Amino acid sequence: MLTHRLSIALVLIGLLHAVSAIGCGKHGTSNVVVRGDVSVGGEPVESGQIRFVPIDGNAGPIGIGDILAGRYEISARGGVPPGKHRVEVEPLKKTGRKVPGKPPFNDGSIDELQPTGALLYRGENSPLIVDTATSVDGEIDLEIPAK
Repeated sequence: MLTHRLSIALVLIGLLHAVSAIGCGKHGTSNVVVRGDVSVGGEPVESGQIRFVPIDGNAGPIGIGDILAGRYEISARGGVPPGKHRVEVEPLKKTGRKVPGKPPFNDGSIDELQPTGALLYRGENSPLIVDTATSVDGEIDLEIPAK
């Protein structure tokens, strides 16, 4: 009876270790908060979104952040995993027109935004590759060609 209880206890301890290892990912690594400037054709990006997608065996979630006034920061969940990432950028610029918006967040109209910069950088074919493990203090500036 004691041997049976001991066996069950050892199995439970083994399962607990397995579950905790799955939740932790790579041992000894911590995420990197990344931030920097984003410009298109030399001009700061007014607004948009940026994604850091882990590649080349780099495990971890995709890091997503907003671009505002030419700057971005990804700090949710402690940032992104260290290692290589494909960077996808969706820059937007104001057209100068107003379009209907939804109150209560505005007066009923908002600035119309349109994509800007080369389409190549917006999705899974983006050629932007960075290694967050080698960045200095997580600062990674990005320049996107205008076309």
